[in-house]
Amino acid sequence: MNAIARHSIEQLSLVTYAVDDLVTLAAEDNFDSPSNSLSIAPNNHKVFGVNFEEIGSDLPSSYYNESILAELIKEEVLKKKNYHSAKTITSVPGKIFISHYPHVHQEIECFLNQLRELAEIPVRMEGNFIGFKNNFFKQSNLTFHPLHLQNDNSNTVLPYAILDEEKSQEILSNIEGTKDAELIHQDSLYLRQGQSRHFYKQNHTDFLAGEGKSGEGKSGEFIGRMYEGVVVHVKPQINRKSQDITFCLDVCVVTISKPIPAFPTMGGEIAIPNQLVQKVEAKIRVPWGKNLLLAGFANPYEDKGNKSFSPAKKKENFMLLLRAQMPMTA
Repeated sequence: MNAIARHSIEQLSLVTYAVDDLVTLAAEDNFDSPSNSLSIAPNNHKVFGVNFEEIGSDLPSSYYNESILAELIKEEVLKKKNYHSAKTITSVPGKIFISHYPHVHQEIECFLNQLRELAEIPVRMEGNFIGFKNNFFKQSNLTFHPLHLQNDNSNTVLPYAILDEEKSQEILSNIEGTKDAELIHQDSLYLRQGQSRHFYKQNHTDFLAGEGKSGEGKSGEFIGRMYEGVVVHVKPQINRKSQDITFCLDVCVVTISKPIPAFPTMGGEIAIPNQLVQKVEAKIRVPWGKNLLLAGFANPYEDKGNKSFSPAKKKENFMLLLRAQMPMTA
C-alpha cells in the first residue's frame, strides 16, 4: 500500500510521548566543557569577524531537551522517511505532542526506544589539533580519500583517512619525536546519541582600528580584536546494525593574514587585518574502533607568545585527528 492510499484510510491522531527519562538522563550528565579560557574583550574593544567569545555559550543546550528531541524526530523520522510534516508537534516539560498517522507514530515510538538504548552508550570523543609540514606523511603508508565539498561560492577537496587505533597512536607518538609536526591542542568529552559539542582553541590579535568612544562614553583609541583558531562542532550518530559511527562535523578554521598592513596616523598605526575563514560541513562514516584524520586546512596558530604584526612562523598545514571510544558492550 503506497503512502497516499494509506493516508486516505488512516486518521490523524494526537499522541503524547513521555520523554522525561531521556531529558533526565541528559540532565544528570556532568560533562566538562572543553578546556579553553577566553579573554573577553573590554568595553572599548570591538570584535570583528568570527567571534570566538560566543563559542561555548550554547553547550548546555546541546544536551537532550524536549525541543531538541522534537527536532530529532523531524530529522530522523519525518524527513528521512519522506513523511509529511506533523500537523502538530509541540512540547511541555517531559512530554512531546505529535499529530500524525498511526504508522508514523509507530516509527516515532521505535525511534525514541532506539534513542533510549543508544543513550546508554556514551562515546568518548578526543579531538587532536595538529600542525604539520608537507613531508610529515612522506614515509607514511596512509591511504587518503578525497572529500569533495561544494556550495554556491566554492568547491573544496579535503583529504581524509580512516585509521585504526594503533595507527592513530603511532601518529601521535611520531609527533613527539619530530620537528615536522606539533600537537597544538588535545581535548576530550563524552557524547550520547544525538548530542553535539565543540572542540575549539583560539588566539586573538588586538589592533588600533581608529578613534571612537569607549564603552564608558569616553573618546579615545578604538581598539579592534580579531580571532583566529579552530572550532569543531561534532555529533556522533551510532549505528548498531552496521557497527559504525557517523561523524557529523561542522569545522570552522579562521586565520589572519600576516603581516597585517597598517598606516601611521597621529594617534598611532591603524591596522587593516584580513580574516580568512574555511568552513566545512560533512558526514563521514567510520567503523567501530576506527578514527578519523581530516587534513588540508590552513594552520591558524602562531608560535606561543607571538602577537606582533610581523610575519608569524607557521606550520604549513593543519589537520584534525578525531578518536572515538565506546564501551565494549556496545
